Amino acid sequence: MTHKRCPMNTKKQAWYGTGVGHLANDLIKAGLTDQEVLERVLNEYKDAGTKISSIRWYRSKMRSEDSSIPTNQQALRNKRSLQEGWSDTMNEGTATEISHIYSPTKK
Repeated sequence: MTHKRCPMNTKKQAWYGTGVGHLANDLIKAGLTDQEVLERVLNEYKDAGTKISSIRWYRSKMRSEDSSIPTNQQALRNKRSLQEGWSDTMNEGTATEISHIYSPTKK
């Protein structure tokens, strides 16, 4: 997923459609666990002060608007299912999305 950078306010250098929140939401939708989301957010935004509680807040807010968003426990179960080689609890295509979206880069 690519986020477009569109300046909202040039004085503050704020960007619409980018940032920790948008990245966290995309990763949560893809089915990652809270810990995985946090690791990838901190990898992408080195100076971010994001904590696990922030990721939990994003997931909770998303679930209040869309009950199809997995809980952290569901994401953990799905991850274990993938590791064990069976994916009957996964939505079609989720495994592919998880493995290809926002893969951490090694530098």
